[in-house]
Amino acid sequence: MRIDALVNATAEQGFILWWDGDNVRFKGEQGMPPEQLDTLRQHKMELIAYLKLREIAGEMDWQLTDLLDWYKTPMDMADLARWDMDTVRQVVADYIQLIDLCRGEGFQPGTTLHEHNESGLLAMEGCDDKART
Repeated sequence: MRIDALVNATAEQGFILWWDGDNVRFKGEQGMPPEQLDTLRQHKMELIAYLKLREIAGEMDWQLTDLLDWYKTPMDMADLARWDMDTVRQVVADYIQLIDLCRGEGFQPGTTLHEHNESGLLAMEGCDDKART
C-alpha cells in the first residue's frame, strides 16, 4: 500500500495524523480501530517521512506527489524519517533546484533520481552534468 493511500484512508475515517519527534500522533472523534492502529504501526517510519515531506511541500509551495515520487521505496522513506527537519528541508531544496535546472533539458516528473554524488549534488538520469554547474 502506498503511504499516501494509507494517510488518505485514515483521514477518510476521521483521523488527523501528525509527526512529533520519533512518533506519529493522531486525533479523531472516536477511537481508532485496532487493525488500523496496527497498520499505522507497521508503517511508522514511512508515515513520519510522509508527514515531514507534506509539511515541507506546504512550506515550499511544491507538489507533495513530486516529492513522494522521489522517495519510492519504504527504505528511502525510512532513511528520510531518521533525518532532522533541517536536513530534510535542505535535501528537498536541492531536489527542487535540480528539477528546475533540468526542466530546460526535457526533464519529466518521475525521472529516476540517485543519491548525492561525490560533489554533493543530486544526480538525475536525463539531466546532464552541465545543468548542475
